[in-house]
Amino acid sequence: MDCKRSQGHVVLPIFYHVDPSHVGTSSDRHKSKKWPDDALKQWKSALVEVSKLKGWHIEGGKFDRPETEHIKDIVGSIKQKLVMKHQVFLSLGGKFNRHETEYIKEIVEDVIKELVGHASLEMGKEIVSHESYNPGERSRLWNPKDVYHVLKYNKGTESIEGIKLDMSDIDNLWIHHSAFENMLNLRYIQFYDPHGMPLNKKFYTDGADIVYLPSELRYLRWDYYPFQSLPSSFNPKNLAVLRSWSGKLEQLWNENDCQDLGNLREIDLSNSKNLRKISNLSGAVNLKILCCNQCESLVELPCLDNLTSLERLELSGCKNLRKISNLSGAVNLKFLCCNQCESLVELPCLNDLTSLERLELSGCKNLRKISNLSGAVNLKFLCCNQCESLVELPCLNNLTSLERLELSGCKNLRKISNLSGAVNLKFLCCNQCESLVELPCLNNLTSLERLELSGCKNLRKIPNLSIATNLKILCCNQCESLVEFPCLVHFTAHKEVTLLSFLNCFRLNQDSVHNIESNAMLQIQSLAESWASRDSRLGKKYLCCFPGSEISENDFEYQSVNSSLKLKIIPNSRSESRFLAFAICLVANLTCVNEALAFNCEYQLAVAGGEMFKDECRLYFDMHGSITGDHVFILFSEDMIRINHGYDEASFKVNIENIHDGKEIGVDDIKVEKCGVHVFYVDTESDGYIEEVVGNFDSHEDYDTEEVQDYSAREMRPAGHKRKVSLAHRDEDDSDWSDKAELWQGLAVYKRGGTKNEDGRLWLVLIL
Repeated sequence: MDCKRSQGHVVLPIFYHVDPSHVGTSSDRHKSKKWPDDALKQWKSALVEVSKLKGWHIEGGKFDRPETEHIKDIVGSIKQKLVMKHQVFLSLGGKFNRHETEYIKEIVEDVIKELVGHASLEMGKEIVSHESYNPGERSRLWNPKDVYHVLKYNKGTESIEGIKLDMSDIDNLWIHHSAFENMLNLRYIQFYDPHGMPLNKKFYTDGADIVYLPSELRYLRWDYYPFQSLPSSFNPKNLAVLRSWSGKLEQLWNENDCQDLGNLREIDLSNSKNLRKISNLSGAVNLKILCCNQCESLVELPCLDNLTSLERLELSGCKNLRKISNLSGAVNLKFLCCNQCESLVELPCLNDLTSLERLELSGCKNLRKISNLSGAVNLKFLCCNQCESLVELPCLNNLTSLERLELSGCKNLRKISNLSGAVNLKFLCCNQCESLVELPCLNNLTSLERLELSGCKNLRKIPNLSIATNLKILCCNQCESLVEFPCLVHFTAHKEVTLLSFLNCFRLNQDSVHNIESNAMLQIQSLAESWASRDSRLGKKYLCCFPGSEISENDFEYQSVNSSLKLKIIPNSRSESRFLAFAICLVANLTCVNEALAFNCEYQLAVAGGEMFKDECRLYFDMHGSITGDHVFILFSEDMIRINHGYDEASFKVNIENIHDGKEIGVDDIKVEKCGVHVFYVDTESDGYIEEVVGNFDSHEDYDTEEVQDYSAREMRPAGHKRKVSLAHRDEDDSDWSDKAELWQGLAVYKRGGTKNEDGRLWLVLIL
């Protein structure tokens, strides 16, 4: 009751076999006990208060309702109160930001679902168990012993509406050939394997090669189905879901049988090793999912042209499937998966599939050509890994929605078509495309984040990537013919680890090596500056590698011919404080490495008085193949940035650990032949920095940005760089700003009014 008064908690009393009028006086019975007087008073007060609250009175006895009905009322009432609280939270959306409101909404909805779902399930089981002492006369069966008894001894009746059996709870199941005949109202059968793995389960019958199934079935899931087909007497007119995993089906029904399939929504026959063909589905106009994964004997599919509702077609592992029928009528198809269809030679026309979002063809070893995809304007994912016979791709220039293009292991692919229109492409993977000689123009791919070209042995040149401003991983390992690499002048800081890798690219010319080094230093400088500006969104890790045995003197002014060095820190002649950021370069021979490396850099900073600061940086790098010879590594991490507390000397010790099967196998396996350090001095004024904050003002004058620049604002910036002004903006309907502003303590706002700009928003400058 204290929580009710102090925190507003809702108290819902349940008077179980007790009269509410007696609750307020129940504390009198404890007077004889040695309870402190103040405790008795508190209890009596609380019980009196509870007795006056509205709740539930469960009297018990033969004249009262069953307890299950009381439980149902209680659950319904609690659900209603939670929904009301949910609506109150949402009505306060202006007091919270969008993420807070969504979070509150999710919590309340989860509580409602968990409470109602669990209570409803237990209540339902109790209700069913009281329907009859005889399991065969109950509406639902789920207890393994009850299911076994009813099916083996043919004890079913028309009362049974659903049967659910976890196959992992039994070793075998005996089924009478007429077990389902008396279950005229049976609508639900679920014999399932919850683990999704083939089990050595056996179904036994009394000599029959089929069992009767009632036509009232809506849902049929029968894993390890023991018969070759569904019974000919079964009319699937009411069937909505048909699932049978790892069964002995060879066909669903006779090809000549015209079935009423108008209600069918899903067919899943995965891992039916004996399935040779799918029967006529022309009547399944509402079918959304057809899944035949790992049906190794499947040779052909029926006509699917009439399946206008089909959304998913999954055929992975159908290694004898040679052809896919016409799909032009499947206008709502979103997902087509044919991975590991090793006998598939060609695809049907996919140009009319405007809803197609994902096309997976990995492991189709004999697929030589992909049909026109120009009409698949919503395609986001195209995966053709290990399509060894694929020589060319169709035009992909119209695929403006494409985000991932995977072509690894297409060893006969010689050319990739124009991609300039794929403006949303984020991931392009061409690893082990051994015949690929050149790439298309990638300069328009402003969304590209990851480009993988490892093992492209005949690739000679990387095209211009200067507009690919979001690129964060570029991997060109084992590109043995690669000579030219461009300068990535806009290669800037990113949220995650950034990687630029050229292992075993021994033909890179000197200009390309210089471009790689310059790109690395620009990227590290950008990361250091972003950290100094307190941009916590960035991961601030960087790794670059390429063949070589020399460290650039222009980029790394401090060098050593072993794994350690010391350097003097340039004194700070400015009044403001500054940060020190250290980029590490080293040379090592990787001939004995073929798995992964761990780079560890220990460093310490010292002042003249003897005070010292110690820290270390650790980076991991997967090699993915056998590497030979000397390579140069350039490393950086946020752990290598420290504020300068008057340090005048720094010392570094670098080692490389060989990683095998995720375990470190020694620090002396790989010798560091040379190391170098470059120091970035990132200055900051002593008073603080400019922060972007959402806000609003009612006045209507323009800001004078020049005057703001003259104002004594605080900012972190590289030495010699001009100060930048951060302008924050908000939409006019951001009604919760006034509440949020109270959270900002000591906020000084410098403004000369506020005015709408051309896009209808209000701009302001906040100086902290």
